[in-house]
Amino acid sequence: MDDIWMRFMADMSDRVTGPMKFRFVLQPVMAINFAAIAGLKDAELGKPPHVWGLLSDPVQRGDMLEDGWKCVGKVFGLAIVPHLLLRGLGTRIARKD
Repeated sequence: MDDIWMRFMADMSDRVTGPMKFRFVLQPVMAINFAAIAGLKDAELGKPPHVWGLLSDPVQRGDMLEDGWKCVGKVFGLAIVPHLLLRGLGTRIARKD
C-alpha cells in the first residue's frame, strides 16, 4: 500500500511541472469559479447549500442533481472540447490531409 501511495504522490508532483501543467491548474480554478457563481445564485434564490439540500430534501434531489451536472459539465467541456478539436487537427496535420 505504501508503494501505491508513493507512486501516486510522485505522479501528482510530476503533473505540476510536466506537460499539461496548465490544465492541472486551470480545471480546478474553473471548477471553483463555476461553483462560486452557482452558490451565489442559490443564495439569491433562497436554496439550501447544495450538499445539505441533496441529503435533506428528497423531493428536490432530482432537480438539484440535474443542476449540479449542468455545472460540472461546463468544467468537463473546458477539457474535452479543446482536446477533441486539437487532437483531430493534429491528426490531419500529421497526415497532411
